[in-house]
Amino acid sequence: MTRYRTRRGVSLVEVMITVAIVAVSGLSIVFSLMTGMHLEQTIREQNGAIRVAADTLEGSKREFFANLSSRTINNVVIDDRGTARTGDDVVGTATLRYFTADGTEVGIVGSPMPLELEMVRVEATVTWSPAGRGRARQQTIMLSTLLAP
Repeated sequence: MTRYRTRRGVSLVEVMITVAIVAVSGLSIVFSLMTGMHLEQTIREQNGAIRVAADTLEGSKREFFANLSSRTINNVVIDDRGTARTGDDVVGTATLRYFTADGTEVGIVGSPMPLELEMVRVEATVTWSPAGRGRARQQTIMLSTLLAP
C-alpha cells in the first residue's frame, strides 16, 4: 500500500504573494488618508477665506456712502491652525473694491463718486498661499454684494 504525504505549511511563493497584497492594500489606505488630510486643510482654508471676505463685506455696510474707498488689508488670518502661535498661521490679503452699475470703479483717486441714489456693487477678494504645500499656486475667493445708500 502506498502512502501519500500530505503537504503541510505554505510555500515561499504564497507568502510573497500575501505580503505583496497586504503592502498594496496598506499603501492605498495611507494614500487615501493623506489625500483626506490635504482636502480637509484646503476646505478649512477656503472656509476661513470666505469668513474673511464676508466680514469685509459686512464692514463695508457700516461706511458712509459718500466716503467709499477701495482698500487692501494685508496679513489677514485665514486659518490659525488651532494654535495660539502666530508662526503657523495661514495669512492672506483682503481687497475691497466698489463699482457703479456700469462697472466704473469708485473709491479710488480720480474716480467719480456714485450718485446719491445709485446702487454700488461691492467686491471682497481674499488671496492666500496654501500652507505646507511648497510652491503651491495662490488661492483666491471673491464675494460680491450690492450696497444701497
